[in-house]
Amino acid sequence: LDVVVVGRSAARATAVERVWARDVDASSAGFDVALAELLEAGLVVVSSDRLRMGVPIVGEAVAAQLGTGRAAALHVAFAETLARLEGVDPRESADHVRVVADRLPRALSTSVLIAAAERRIDASDPLGAATDLEVAADGGSVADRVAAFDVLLALGTAYFQGGRIEQADATYRRAERFQDAVPPAKVAEFERNKTYVRADRGQPAAFPGEYVDPREGDLERPADMAVMRLFLVDRGDDSVALEAACAQLVALDGDAATPAERGAAALGS
Repeated sequence: LDVVVVGRSAARATAVERVWARDVDASSAGFDVALAELLEAGLVVVSSDRLRMGVPIVGEAVAAQLGTGRAAALHVAFAETLARLEGVDPRESADHVRVVADRLPRALSTSVLIAAAERRIDASDPLGAATDLEVAADGGSVADRVAAFDVLLALGTAYFQGGRIEQADATYRRAERFQDAVPPAKVAEFERNKTYVRADRGQPAAFPGEYVDPREGDLERPADMAVMRLFLVDRGDDSVALEAACAQLVALDGDAATPAERGAAALGS
């Protein structure tokens, strides 16, 4: 039943059978026997080449008890299976790809989502297309996202060192989409680089030395990062970002605050 449920409201029988065949939790009785039992019980209904739950509330109960890992594994199986079937509308595949884009090969997820977006545009559904393309832009495995971040960080640095400040800034903004996949030390390096690029059109910002940890390469303390964020925005025109940076600084001042944190908080007040 869980295979049919994850297959959505009108799952292709061929796709369900192939996913069922690769499912380690599938019944040993065989697909035809298992399906016949479900049809006889009225739990599954077949229409043309599609399967759907015959009792919606049972489908909801099955979906609710599926673990995250189990559901994700079935979505991956459907995404890969539908991508190999001829004549499948990519929008059907995209319904599964969007859920597990981080578990699929980048090439597969991107190609399916772009094709689905094109179909949605043709069907006058631009916002649906945007949903697919947002996932395509952010998707891929963790390794894919780390690789994308590394490339964009290096590209932005090359632009900066070559004096092409606007291109460096734009490239770093692209890299921000992937920074959640990299370790804190690399994010700290990234934030430092952005400071140099965005402050005074590439002129390094003058950080108050007493607020920055003197140990080389250590830019991970909350006070250091909050001060750095302020210097990223205080020369710009983004009042919302400036207010958020100041609020982050002020929040550092508490009963257990260190002298550096109290000094940083003063900058935000």
